[in-house]
Amino acid sequence: MSRKTLLITAALLVAGIGFAVWNWRGSDAPPPVTYKLAPVEEGPITSAVSTSGTVQAANSVVVGSQLSGQVLEVLVDYNSSVAKDAVLARIDPSTYESRVRQNSAQLEVAKARVMEQEASVRRAELKLADSQRDFTRRKALRAAGNLSERDFDTAKTTLDTAAVELDLAKAQLANARATVAQQEATLAQAKIDVERTIIRSPIDGIVISREVEPGQTVAASLQAPTLFTIASNLSEMEVEARVDEADIGRVRPEQLVRFSVDAFPGQRFIGRVQQIRKSPKEVQNVVTYTVVVAAPNPGEKLLPGLTAKLDIVIGEKDKTLRVPSQALRFRPRQEAPRQGSGTPVASAGPGTANAATPAAAPQPGAQEGRRPAPAGRVARAACVVPGPVPPGRTARPRAPSMCWRTASPRPCR
Repeated sequence: MSRKTLLITAALLVAGIGFAVWNWRGSDAPPPVTYKLAPVEEGPITSAVSTSGTVQAANSVVVGSQLSGQVLEVLVDYNSSVAKDAVLARIDPSTYESRVRQNSAQLEVAKARVMEQEASVRRAELKLADSQRDFTRRKALRAAGNLSERDFDTAKTTLDTAAVELDLAKAQLANARATVAQQEATLAQAKIDVERTIIRSPIDGIVISREVEPGQTVAASLQAPTLFTIASNLSEMEVEARVDEADIGRVRPEQLVRFSVDAFPGQRFIGRVQQIRKSPKEVQNVVTYTVVVAAPNPGEKLLPGLTAKLDIVIGEKDKTLRVPSQALRFRPRQEAPRQGSGTPVASAGPGTANAATPAAAPQPGAQEGRRPAPAGRVARAACVVPGPVPPGRTARPRAPSMCWRTASPRPCR
């Protein structure tokens, strides 16, 4: 192998090693980050409490059955408009009609018993009158000395017994009449039960829920089973929102509420805080309170059961200077010189941007508006520092608002 070939090979080897070392050292340098600037502008600012809730009808009635039995027919369906006292369904009335007949018969028996007791009273009255006359005669004979004392005592006892029997007959008559009243009440209850086999609507409205089918057996042993849910008016809706205990102190009645539902993306609905319920609910150590929001429903777009995302407006100003909120939350990363090199290295520094936060010195020759930062991170609050920074000095930007006044990068003064 010639000397020239050896020199070329050695040169290529040195160049390859140098390129590898340069590439390895260059990979440690953080990629540059782009500053995004925005102007300070005038516009509205709103402070709001964000939460979620469920849309419900403002006034709805659950219709149930007070009786047990088999459903013979259902006359309405979902979304049916019904008037007050309209028939919704019928339950088999056979059992209750038989009770009406049975109670009617028992009432007739009680009335006959009254007539019997009335006759007993008249008989007791006649017996008492006869005993009274006999006692009067015997009393006169006793005064004349023509009657023994024993016969006189017997007549007196007979008179007293007749009086007692009359009182007893009157008491039995009163009992019989009370029995008639009881049987009349039982018969009336049986007739009411027959009427209750017809399920009627208590209000004018729309059927939004039907939970019964023909042939189904309903059991009303402990509580009335739910058959229908009727909303009186879907043009007025309510949203029951859960507000955290940390925010409930800022919520007041009649505050403006803006909310949206996934069913109508991009459309905002308006409501007002109607009620703040004082009963707390605790779930997994999180305490919340129910806030009822009344909202008009033009066109009846809102449907019961929709999940709403609400913003309860606490405060609002129409004209004020504002900057993007990211500018107030961003804090530039602090930089320190890397060992063996004059190139600055970024180090993490979380916090809120302010005028006293030191900014990193850009690399020599770097373009205006760019500085080293981790990949994917966008600086939004620091102003632009052009040109290299002399050794031993640190660039300090002005307040973030100074950098948001123009849309183009400019030096800090």
